[in-house]
Amino acid sequence: MLTTLTFKDIADVDMINSVDLDKVSELAKSIRDNGWVGAPILVHTGINQLVTGSHRLAALALLAADDDAIYDMTVAVDVSDIVDAALARENMSYPMIDYSDIGWLFVGTDIEQYQSHICEW
Repeated sequence: MLTTLTFKDIADVDMINSVDLDKVSELAKSIRDNGWVGAPILVHTGINQLVTGSHRLAALALLAADDDAIYDMTVAVDVSDIVDAALARENMSYPMIDYSDIGWLFVGTDIEQYQSHICEW
């Protein structure tokens, strides 16, 4: 069972890449207009780092500046155990992950249901 997380839970998590501010603005507008749609942000809480979602996290931070309700929005899942198990099977460490190709980490897990929503799959 995956643990769901709110924006408040992940607001200080380290991003994995820099963000395009235009894309962040578009995402913020979409979240404001439509709510949270699509895949959750994937977070490794054991090391306080994103696996996906830098743009979406930045968009949430932008929205939260004007709306405290954003902090209570469920937007992420903790994938620490899944990622750690996949890395152990491959005899790899976390810094070795290629974030442009993460689908292999989640084969056979509940996260596979989001593969069409995660461009890094």
